Amino acid sequence: MKKPSSIALMISASLILAGCATSEPESEQAASTLCDPVASGEASEVVDVVGEKDTEVEISFPTPLTTETSQTTIIETGEGRDFTGEALSNIQYSIYNGTTGEPIGSTGFEGEQLAKVFATSEGVPNFCQAFAGVPMGSSMVTVFTAADFHNSQGNPDFGIGAEDTVVMYVELEDFAYPRATGEEQSQEAGFPTVVLTTDGQPGLQPLESDAPEELMTSTLIEGAGEAIAIGDVANVHYSGWTWDGVLFDSSWDRGRPAEFTISTQNLIEGFVQSLEGVTEGSQIITVIPPELAYGDQGTGSIPGGSTLVFVIDVLSID
Repeated sequence: MKKPSSIALMISASLILAGCATSEPESEQAASTLCDPVASGEASEVVDVVGEKDTEVEISFPTPLTTETSQTTIIETGEGRDFTGEALSNIQYSIYNGTTGEPIGSTGFEGEQLAKVFATSEGVPNFCQAFAGVPMGSSMVTVFTAADFHNSQGNPDFGIGAEDTVVMYVELEDFAYPRATGEEQSQEAGFPTVVLTTDGQPGLQPLESDAPEELMTSTLIEGAGEAIAIGDVANVHYSGWTWDGVLFDSSWDRGRPAEFTISTQNLIEGFVQSLEGVTEGSQIITVIPPELAYGDQGTGSIPGGSTLVFVIDVLSID
């Protein structure tokens, strides 16, 4: 939760061509894929890739390259966990017009210049299906139909016609968890009860007792990733309530997670203290007293003197 002086949520989640349209937690090993994966096929398999990962590869294919369904072929299989969808992803890419063979754009494959894509089940381009089931660290080729890449509308600025397929070479560097994915912990006494929808969105059953006077944090789901340090950039899903159970903010309701620098320069002190040391894939509940939140003045719809309750899923750490 940001301080009043910094309201906007800045999430880099699109390529240069187009932005993305807008259960109970499972173990990482058993996590279900939230988007239907596309299969490898004749169109994606005919694309020839020459070169090594992390360099500007050479790509060639016969034109026009057509397909009735989008296809993905893995060139080199990574060793990380599989992409399950609905997640912020960091990628390197080169894009070509599948009809003409002309290059469209590239990240350059130099240093840490990555594109961030929020791959959702309804996104255009449909990266969610293209990446589904692909292990982190893989390189791959996807041949997109016109409908899946540009909604059959084309993009004249980049030389893409309404019926043009698009060929994309991608190195899937890393990606966030779509929700807290780890070992479920028993909910501790003294905290409101957290209930989850089938897609992982938390709800709150408030306590009738008086709010505690000190910061309280409890782990609901323990992830196996790295731990947050002060100054890290964390990708999180969160919902915030006042102690009496009034919801005032939720990234879930906006349909995409938030990205914060974990620092008191950007966030209320209690939010920062609660997240320090929390591991990727975890979910916590934290109760923040007014002096570590918005004090006696409050902000927006939060009255002065409010004790706040947040449920936070840590999806990735940069």
